[in-house]
Amino acid sequence: MRLPRILVLALSLGLTPLVARAYEALNVGDPAPELRVARWVKGNKIEKLNPGKTYVVEFWATWCGPCKESIPHLTELAHQYRSKGVTFIGVDVWEPDTKKVKPFVDQMGAKMDYNVALDSVPPDTDPHDGVMARAWLKAAEEFFIPTAFVIEDGKVVWIGSPMNLDKPLAAIVAGTWDSVAFAKRRQARRVVEQKAATINQRAVPLFKAKKYQEFLKSIDKITGGNEAVAKQFAGLKFAALCNSGDIDAGLALGAKLLDEHNDEPNVLNTIFRPLIDPQNTDSPDPRLIALALKAAKRSVALTGEKNPAHLDTLALAQYLSGHPAAALASEEKAIKALKPGPQPERKVFNERLQRYRKADEKRNHPGAAAKK
Repeated sequence: MRLPRILVLALSLGLTPLVARAYEALNVGDPAPELRVARWVKGNKIEKLNPGKTYVVEFWATWCGPCKESIPHLTELAHQYRSKGVTFIGVDVWEPDTKKVKPFVDQMGAKMDYNVALDSVPPDTDPHDGVMARAWLKAAEEFFIPTAFVIEDGKVVWIGSPMNLDKPLAAIVAGTWDSVAFAKRRQARRVVEQKAATINQRAVPLFKAKKYQEFLKSIDKITGGNEAVAKQFAGLKFAALCNSGDIDAGLALGAKLLDEHNDEPNVLNTIFRPLIDPQNTDSPDPRLIALALKAAKRSVALTGEKNPAHLDTLALAQYLSGHPAAALASEEKAIKALKPGPQPERKVFNERLQRYRKADEKRNHPGAAAKK
């Protein structure tokens, strides 16, 4: 599951901002804000976004790892669409030390082959409050970089990650892009993000405090029937149902999650491991153990018995199912799958290995185990 881009400005149930907006909203279909940069460090000096032209305005920073990955990709697109009249502009924002920008751009050389500018930040002002950062990123409620805006004939027609720009830009240049439909999809995503932010702010602390009934009521109220939001937090709801004693409802949701994520080993381990983890429960319900065992077998098969965490989960599920010999074999595989050298898991895995070995000896040689 891909983690959602949670908004910093979480919204309440009534979709009322928790803090007042001090800037005008910017949405797809709106006129593009002005270009108000401090200076240009590479390429042409562009005074304004002219009508009838297409521009890609991308926001980045020297310290941003994903930005460094997207810059060569933007260069490829800039070369591809140069003859078609598309102008690419990279604006450095949120930069603590602007002295690093020019050397960074120079070092990138041909990998950063488009126009590059520096945000205009008033003296003694936080870099996040630069003119461009506020008028573009903050106004559009984009709180991550790199983020790109495509401007066509003076209007914003697309907003998103530069790594996802290829298909939209091709459609925009071809004249087949439906910005209205995109705006609707973006708004739907915004609703999901807003509700998810509220859940993280209000409901998740209840889960962490083990107030499972309150958590369940809160998450259902906030979700409000939105399936996309409900899906994001289904794993937590599953755990809350099981921990609250509503095993039947938990089993029903768990079976659904197992089916939905049948080809996602990491998700399976994340969802089903907590059900049987001794840190969370002393005596898990046998039906939950059986479900966790099924998920663990699937995740181990998907990872080719090479993921130590998944093998460790399988061993635990087998042990709790009354099969210590199988647990012993799985834990041995988990230890072998660990990377060479000191690993924090190695000690824990070995402790579990000894527990499973004793249980196996007790089952097969009760007299010998008693002497020990």
